[in-house]
This record gives sequence, C-alpha cells and structure tokens, in this order.
Amino acid sequence: RDARDTCLSCYFQNFTGRHAYAYSLAGLGRYYRAYERLTAHWRGVISLPVMTVVYEDVVADPASSARRLIEFCGLAWDEHCLRFHETGRDVATASYAQVRRPVYDTSIDRWRNYQKYLGPLLEALLGNNVAPGGVMSAELYNVFGAMHGTIMVFMGIVPAAFAAFGNYVVPLQI
Repeated sequence: RDARDTCLSCYFQNFTGRHAYAYSLAGLGRYYRAYERLTAHWRGVISLPVMTVVYEDVVADPASSARRLIEFCGLAWDEHCLRFHETGRDVATASYAQVRRPVYDTSIDRWRNYQKYLGPLLEALLGNNVAPGGVMSAELYNVFGAMHGTIMVFMGIVPAAFAAFGNYVVPLQI
C-alpha cells in the first residue's frame, strides 16, 4: 500500500496508547522507513520464498490476488476466500468494519485529501525533498508514488501455521 495512505490510516486510528509512533505524523514517517529497512534486511538474509502483495493490485483484482496468495502458501483454493466479508466470526482488529464489507477502493490515494496537512509525514518519508507546505514536486511524486508498503509472506516448514507481525505473515515453527 502506498506509504502515505498507510501512515494516514494509522494516524486516524485510535490505538489506545499501544502504538505511540502512530500519534505523530513525523513519527509515522520514521517508523515506516524503519519498516522498509527491516523488510530489506530480511529479504537479504532469509533463504525462504517471499511474496510481495501490493494493496492496490488486490483492490483492482481481488480474485487473482487471492488465488496467487493461496497458491503461494501451498493451500487449496476455496471460494470463501472471496467472501471473507460474509463470515460471522469475531474480528478483533483495527479494521473490523472493513472486514465486514467487500473489497473497496476509496482508501487508495486518500492521503491526497489531507496533503496540505501532511508536511511532517512527507518530510520524514522523503527527507528534505518536500516543497514548502508539504507539497511534493511532480518529479518526487512520480518516484515516491511508485514506492509501496508490502505484505510479505515467508514460507517455511509449516505453511498453514502463521502469525501476523505488522505487515508480515511469517510461518510458525511448531
């Protein structure tokens, strides 16, 4: 997912003190950059297959994205994967309301509605390459717009047993 949309979503979410970095736009930008460094580190040191899932691709084509993910995990396809919003199970995440509805695209480029207020976030994400007022130049937007957060799936010995850590899904060794 676009870093700006990811950070803005976190900023708007009331995490009730568990995620102090999420209460500061600059803090979110620094945290996101740390996440990117951590992602690069693990990609460089693990020998397990890694799948990158781009949020915007999932929104554009949920069926194909879901099938690729399920296949990557070595699991059998189930049509219920496309009807996740119909489940009656409890959902205990910050996105509980979104889980109850089909995939939607209104969160893509949502940051643009708040761009003039995002100076500290953009500065933290881009360093000093932000124009006055927190507005990116067209050149920087073209570079930065192509950078997205990822959901990484690391495959291991027990592919069906996973634990979620931030934007990562990693296998648990049981």
